Amino acid sequence: MIDTLYVNGCSWTAGNELDEDPIFAEQLAKRGMTLHPTERPGVVNVKDSTDNKVGIAADFWNEFTWAKRLADKLNLNLINDSTGGGSNDRIVRTTIDYVRNLTPEQRNSTLVIIGWTFSTRNEICVTDTQNVPIWFRFNASGKFSETLTLDHTLSLAQIEQIDKVYKLWMTDIFNDYERVQSYFQGVYLLSNLLENLGIRYYFFNALPCWYFVSDEMVSEIQNNLGSWLSWHDNHTNIQAIDYTMQRFVREHNYKIAPGKHPLVEAHAAWADELLRELTTKNIL
Repeated sequence: MIDTLYVNGCSWTAGNELDEDPIFAEQLAKRGMTLHPTERPGVVNVKDSTDNKVGIAADFWNEFTWAKRLADKLNLNLINDSTGGGSNDRIVRTTIDYVRNLTPEQRNSTLVIIGWTFSTRNEICVTDTQNVPIWFRFNASGKFSETLTLDHTLSLAQIEQIDKVYKLWMTDIFNDYERVQSYFQGVYLLSNLLENLGIRYYFFNALPCWYFVSDEMVSEIQNNLGSWLSWHDNHTNIQAIDYTMQRFVREHNYKIAPGKHPLVEAHAAWADELLRELTTKNIL
């Protein structure tokens, strides 16, 4: 019997920008809490009735995500391991870290759902100023220094050096073909691991795999990676690559936040869509 839902993904699973939805503020108000924007982009404080800070809006996003709605519908405990701007590489790494520590009993009672993201994203492991190895985002959509949060633990010299590496990586190394192939390999690796461990799972693409890829390159990738694509789209536990959560939200005209993330209604609808998929395919 399943008792735990483990999910992983990017901002579309973490719930970024859900505080932009009036429903979010209304639900916090019922608990005597209010939202207070700050000077930091994307950071909104949450205060109680005595004007004391109890956290930031991001601390409450998960309560309104598709993952929480699905977990509630199935009466499951929820573990949401996703993060905004995270890569598929990170999804594979952290999901493996989680499932490898499960007991045989826990494996039998866990359902894993992954919302894959843009293939262009990556990550690197860097030793910080305290000599602690930490994983950081390394995305093709912006240089390394632009992905850091204010609470990072790297020195300015480290950041400048990594930015130089990023520039060389983008000009001399990065290519869409490798990134898309890496996506397929990650999906293949994780699906086989979960099957070997006897863990039930379902994969979907939250965002298009080749969002930043030119149409010409997409055609080339599909021709050269056709066997990967065929395996992917014919796998019962993996949703077709082009049927994304983003596409679902757009086709149903759900309202989105200024940063183009889904709001509460869209998250709820996607949870219902996943429940239908899980039921139809006898994954539950």
